[in-house]
Amino acid sequence: MKNIKISIAMKKRFINKENHPMFGKHHTQKSKLIIGQKSKAKWENPTKKMIEGNKKQADTKKKLYREGKLVAWSKGLRGIKTKPNGIPAWNKGLKGIYKDSEETKRKKAKAFLGKKHSMETIKRLSDMKKGSNNPAWKGGITPGYLLERRSLRNRLWRESVFGRDNYICQISGEKGNLNANHIKRFVDHLNLRYEINNGITLSKNCHTGLVNNHELEWESYFNFNLETRGFLESEFIPIYLDEKGKRL
Repeated sequence: MKNIKISIAMKKRFINKENHPMFGKHHTQKSKLIIGQKSKAKWENPTKKMIEGNKKQADTKKKLYREGKLVAWSKGLRGIKTKPNGIPAWNKGLKGIYKDSEETKRKKAKAFLGKKHSMETIKRLSDMKKGSNNPAWKGGITPGYLLERRSLRNRLWRESVFGRDNYICQISGEKGNLNANHIKRFVDHLNLRYEINNGITLSKNCHTGLVNNHELEWESYFNFNLETRGFLESEFIPIYLDEKGKRL
């Protein structure tokens, strides 16, 4: 698209946009791509003139602020900035802004009631935020054992252990706030990390207060618990899960 120079007199005649010679014209996709590439290159490799201009502009602003000739647009307006110890948010105390009504909440709850993501969808969503795809990615500094703890395979193992134990703590009989504990320690037995019969459901209080650092003392009780309920045979039979939660 060629540059068209328009005089001030012509601009006055083109106050009505429909009379403007560029009215209704649009860039082609190729033209948009070229403009975007030039703009990107311009900011990625700024010229010396651009750098000096930006610095001069910043210095001028600082000078005007100091002299009181330039004032921040938000100065004196409550709620524009949100800081831990500063001005409160502009919508503080206002109920219902950007919130669903009770009726809308009920409709949404009804629409999604009983629906669950498929294993393929869960894995796809997990992979979308994994590794370099995650905005918090720092080049792979997380230790390997932590990656396994947070993996989809480990989540499936936990759900399998909870389901087998009916979501009940096998020490206190509590429900809710549960942990899936490895009978044989996670860090010491790599080949048993994802075996269902090496897991037992415990409440958080029992896990942290009784079992942690006393795994060997509780091992015989947990194995007796599983054997009594028919989940563990006299000979130890490993059960492994793949990434889709199916037995290997």
